[in-house]
Amino acid sequence: MELLDKTLDLLRDGDWHSVDEVIEKLSVPEEKVKAILRFLADHYFIIFNQRKRMIKITSLGLEFLRLPI
Repeated sequence: MELLDKTLDLLRDGDWHSVDEVIEKLSVPEEKVKAILRFLADHYFIIFNQRKRMIKITSLGLEFLRLPI
């Protein structure tokens, strides 16, 4: 769960980010990052443009970050 939270937090600014940037900042293998991104995209927390290797948080993802723990 921690990697999911960290990934969403990286995207909090609402801008497009490259997959390579996320891999670098999370310091985890590319396949693990791609699995996390697919999960987040499947649940509508992010938009994942696989062709361009770019990701962006959705409004649902931003709402999730605002939930109290």
